Amino acid sequence: MKTRLICILLFSTLTLAAQQSSKEELEKKRKAALAEIEATTQLLNENKKTTSNAINLLNLRSKQIQARREVIVLLNKEIQSIDEEIHRKEVNVKTLERELKVKKDSYSESLRKMYSHKNNQDKLLFVLSAQNISQSYRRILYLREYSNWQKQKAEDIIDKHKRVEEEKTELLQTKEEKLALLEGKIKEEDKLKEEEDSYKIEIQDLKKEQKTLLSELNKKKKEAEALNREIDKIIAEEIARAERAERAARATAEAQALALAKKKNEKKAKTTTSPSNEVHQVEEVKKEPEAPVISKENTILSLDFEKNKGRLPSPIKGNYTIVKHFGLVKHADLQYVTTTNHGIDLQTSAGNMACSVFDGEVLSIFKVPGFGTANVIILHGNYMTIYANLSEVNIQKGDKVKTGQIIGKIATDPGNGTILHFEIRHKETKLDPEYWLAR
Repeated sequence: MKTRLICILLFSTLTLAAQQSSKEELEKKRKAALAEIEATTQLLNENKKTTSNAINLLNLRSKQIQARREVIVLLNKEIQSIDEEIHRKEVNVKTLERELKVKKDSYSESLRKMYSHKNNQDKLLFVLSAQNISQSYRRILYLREYSNWQKQKAEDIIDKHKRVEEEKTELLQTKEEKLALLEGKIKEEDKLKEEEDSYKIEIQDLKKEQKTLLSELNKKKKEAEALNREIDKIIAEEIARAERAERAARATAEAQALALAKKKNEKKAKTTTSPSNEVHQVEEVKKEPEAPVISKENTILSLDFEKNKGRLPSPIKGNYTIVKHFGLVKHADLQYVTTTNHGIDLQTSAGNMACSVFDGEVLSIFKVPGFGTANVIILHGNYMTIYANLSEVNIQKGDKVKTGQIIGKIATDPGNGTILHFEIRHKETKLDPEYWLAR
């Protein structure tokens, strides 16, 4: 019986710990999703509804709906977890009550037997009827142990009763927690319906304004192409400069190797004039290995950047929502809307700052002709990060920057809101930043 009780308690403890961990994780995810909804709602309220900003606002609404659905899914999982906990507690209460009843019955039986005789007189006769002093002493010890056993039994019953009451209290609290989650779920479902209805209305409005919307999208497409051409030009110039530097370094290394070999040959010529030896020395010069052309600093920085894939910090100080993803993207509800992006577009609140995602050196600060905002390219070895659409820049070309260092203020447009365009490139290859940023 004791072994069975220990097993039950051990299993219950382990199960409780696992369920508690699961509940905490679900609650943490739910709070994160709710925080995302709050941030997205704030951005929706901050941004003016215009045709130029229509797709971004629609994407924000879609993000809000997606996060709301996730909250409901997480609430369902939490409720399911609580249902399992309630069932476990109910089983545990019943087990404890059965064990309590057994203990009470056993104790009652022992008391009944004890009081069915003349208690003190029987005990005295039991001791005095011993055949010798030694036996009397053993009987006294037995009576003392029996008394202690009865006392322990009474204490066990009290403890067991306390455990039952505690379990019942916890069970009641857990049921109240479930009711609160159910109420929260109903509220979230009502909000989701409102958001989905608003989304459908916005979709219908945009379909009516298809011609104007396409005109705005073409305008943005030309702006993006102009930015991309300028970035490609700067990167091509940097690659060409690096290649020239590498060729110069190789030529210098080769010249130094030849000079060193010549010096060695001249030294050896003083000690021997053997023709065969001279030929051998010339052959050795030809076999001199080439010097490395990639700088050690660049290699280390590139490797460090690669190691942090999926762990790079946010390029924005403050909350943001991705309103345009990397690559060719077709809108789910507006079939005529297709966008191509070489990075990602992050919508944030007015006044927020852009910051470097990794240690590096400022390669370029430039403006695209015809546009007032500034753009920054930072080198991280063979990798580059691009921060476009800045109204103010806090750094200069050639500056060494650290991870998280503020590089400038993100521009706010009355029509489009506050959006940072962010890219990551490996030399000329465009990479999806979402795979590199910490989730």
